[in-house]
Amino acid sequence: MFKRMFFLLSFILFVMSPLTADDNSMELNLTNDLFEIEFFDPTADTLSSTLTYTTLALPALLLFEEQDSPWGLPLAYGTAIGSTLLIKSTLKLFIEKQRPPAYIDRFGVEGQKSSDSFPSGHTALSFAAASFVSVAYAKEHRDSSMALAIPAISFGFSTLSGTFRFSSGSHFPIDIFAGALIGTVTGGLCAYLLY
Repeated sequence: MFKRMFFLLSFILFVMSPLTADDNSMELNLTNDLFEIEFFDPTADTLSSTLTYTTLALPALLLFEEQDSPWGLPLAYGTAIGSTLLIKSTLKLFIEKQRPPAYIDRFGVEGQKSSDSFPSGHTALSFAAASFVSVAYAKEHRDSSMALAIPAISFGFSTLSGTFRFSSGSHFPIDIFAGALIGTVTGGLCAYLLY
């Protein structure tokens, strides 16, 4: 099982890494006379996206297990991700919080304004996947040695994804904490109730 998991994660990281580069990023390399201000880090943004996509693929590990129903896992996981997207999108619609570059006017520099900062969607989706795979695996394999490794790996990836969302300049810490909370609750509930 460990060899399959290692191979799958390696493959996902290899395939997804070049796909996460974003040519339309809101990169701001702005120079002031006294100091250089860099408000967006495209490398951290790419790492965050790669980790998010990797975490979203982790529930595929459960497909290696014998399933009672071929639709149980996809239906439960789809509900978890769909619920997370619905909650995240609704909050972004009603809470118009600008991203960090919009607050740099005090430096005399105009940043790109975007009012969809709260909550962090990458973090919410990543934590939803991590929570789902952790709860679903624990329900099926309580005594397995992997019952602790799966949550450690998946929540580790999710935490790194959230950290890179902050270090890239895309979100404030409260955006990331809210996304983590939303994702953890919806992913865990859907795995517990539906899988």
